[in-house]
Amino acid sequence: MGLASFLGDRSSDITRMVKTATIECAKECNCQGNQLRTCRKSDGFCICSPGYGGENCSKPCAMWRYGSECLGRCQCHVNNSISCDTITGVCMCQSGYISEFCEGAKVVFTENFFIDFRLLQPLTGSRDHVPLSAND
Repeated sequence: MGLASFLGDRSSDITRMVKTATIECAKECNCQGNQLRTCRKSDGFCICSPGYGGENCSKPCAMWRYGSECLGRCQCHVNNSISCDTITGVCMCQSGYISEFCEGAKVVFTENFFIDFRLLQPLTGSRDHVPLSAND
């Protein structure tokens, strides 16, 4: 006795269910080449490479966003920064600003000397002798 005769009239229902499930599980991927993998076959979701987002990974991250799907928010001090790397989130500081997020004091350069304001708070010792010029 075959499966079709055992199931009787229900065999067509089961066949239809299997076909429907197969169609729903194998969604078509429409990723635009900026993805880590092709996509998740179960739902067609594109997993974007860092620096890209959007439904099909075709949109570069907006300013001050970074990472895969552009989910990272840059920590740069906006007034002291030029930009934020859309892949890594690394801040590009304006001229003279220092530190990881460009929030550090400005380094001042003049003709004969420079002042690095980080030196005004040494880890040990006193603040009495801070070299301010190349001649000190």
